[in-house]
Amino acid sequence: MMKFLKNGNLNGMSIALLLGSGLFLLYASVNLVESYLGKLACFSIGLTAVAAAGFSGRAKALGLRPFGESPWRRAKRTYAEDDKPKE
Repeated sequence: MMKFLKNGNLNGMSIALLLGSGLFLLYASVNLVESYLGKLACFSIGLTAVAAAGFSGRAKALGLRPFGESPWRRAKRTYAEDDKPKE
């Protein structure tokens, strides 16, 4: 089974799949779909998928982890456990 997340970011195959499906939806909205509502839906979903793939690719190139748990969040949780009153 393929994992979509690797080290807090989308892996390369997931980015390619998201980009390909987004481009296909953009193509379909222009050439294949005939109703205006369908064109609008395909175009907006396709544009969102392409943008998400682009942002994920840039985050991966910069070494950012948008889907992982931040170290400061883990530290904050440990401090919250220490601040509880002892009975």
